[in-house]
Amino acid sequence: MSIYQKSVIFKNIFLLAMVFMVLFAGRVSAQETIEGVVNQDSVRQNVLTEVSKQVVFDVSKVDADYENYLEYHWDFGDGGSAEGVGVLHSYLHPGYWEATLVMKKTAEEQKKVYLDVYVYEKLLVGVVDSSVEKEQLSIAEKSVFDSGNLLWILTDEKKNKSTEEFIDLILENKEIVKKTDTIVFWGSGNFGLDLLLQLKQRSEMDLTNYEMVSVSSQSFAGLRKTADSVFNLVNPLSLVLVKENAMEFISGYENVENWTYVLSEEGIGYELIGLKDKFRQQPPSQWLFMSSMINYALFRGVPLATVSLILLMPLIALLLAVARQVVGIKAFGIYVPALITLAFLESGFRYGTIVFLIILVVGTIARLLLKKIRILYLPRMALILTMVALGMLLVMFLAAYFDVVGLKTLSIVPLLTMVILTEKFVSAQIRYGFGEAIKLTLETFVLSGICYLVLSWETLKVLVISYPEAILLVIPFLIILGRWSGLRLTEYWRFRKLLK
Repeated sequence: MSIYQKSVIFKNIFLLAMVFMVLFAGRVSAQETIEGVVNQDSVRQNVLTEVSKQVVFDVSKVDADYENYLEYHWDFGDGGSAEGVGVLHSYLHPGYWEATLVMKKTAEEQKKVYLDVYVYEKLLVGVVDSSVEKEQLSIAEKSVFDSGNLLWILTDEKKNKSTEEFIDLILENKEIVKKTDTIVFWGSGNFGLDLLLQLKQRSEMDLTNYEMVSVSSQSFAGLRKTADSVFNLVNPLSLVLVKENAMEFISGYENVENWTYVLSEEGIGYELIGLKDKFRQQPPSQWLFMSSMINYALFRGVPLATVSLILLMPLIALLLAVARQVVGIKAFGIYVPALITLAFLESGFRYGTIVFLIILVVGTIARLLLKKIRILYLPRMALILTMVALGMLLVMFLAAYFDVVGLKTLSIVPLLTMVILTEKFVSAQIRYGFGEAIKLTLETFVLSGICYLVLSWETLKVLVISYPEAILLVIPFLIILGRWSGLRLTEYWRFRKLLK
């Protein structure tokens, strides 16, 4: 054998080895992709793949009992088919196909597994809360799909998901999120910004290589400062704020610069918070010390919701002081209505009202049962609180039994806050009588409800977070209110005959 022939043989062997390595590398990469996006469902499974990307369809990733079968036939839905445990296939056009795997033991005994294959040119992941109407969501999904792209939605199926549950949902679908470079947060208020901040604080997920879109009905002016803090903390490739009408043009999303150009051409408003290495909002002035403190606290992991509640406390105090000094509503002082307002903000008005009424009813019944027992005041109150606690335990059981999600997932804080009202209510009954106690309780409830409605205004909450120094204006208002010496509004009604 000549030297030339030997060199040709070695060259061919080398080329075959290189082809094998490329195929093997493609197989490993595709297996990782399929494993990450297959939804573990015994009937149908989802597969997400990019156009023209070679994908390995591996039986072991589809069915755990595949070794019990002898033959494996794949129908990819686009006209292609193959036989074997692991086969390669690529889709040349974006769209949806139904792939079928038929596994046979004998001619009669076989099993079918269906795969919903979504092929895209660009993948967008949307994280959507329950405030978005299904029709809006369907229109956005269809427009993106018709353009050859895919909007994969992670949404609030059971309603009223907490931020922690959304974070868990994102982490459960982490392999899908890794396949995209764009995440769209769509919800009410500062849903997207708060979730993005919490995701950074509570997970090890690297968010620096993503383009972020926050869709909200809130004004850009109110969201801008919060968004700036989030951008500086998370440090994504970009962060843009848009209104819901911008989702009509989400199908044209290629990258943030291209999309903002499209929005500008269509006259749709947006707020570009930052482009990494190109544009970034300036940090707050050193004279805005409260803004600097809050930015630092958020950066170090303090939850945005906690900071928001703390900043709203002075506004609650101002509203209650106005109600007492100007209107003439007594209620149970200032602390109890303030605490109940916070409980409403934590639990929601509907479920907070349910707990409020249950505690009053149980507390009244407990007092009547213990009325004829001659015991000291503190042991009596302790027994009443014990009965209230048992009553709330029964409520939690019934909420779990009937699957009332909003009630069974209440945290301990609003429950304990409501229990405080029991002591005040029973004390008022002993001191003033049942009628006056009911009046004070209703006044407390009405005041707390009004404070809740005012402070639930998303624009106000965002404004307080964005410009916390504005809270300091409460101080001169309270001083002026403290010098109030005129008649209260209820006194004008009370002395109306004298005033005539």
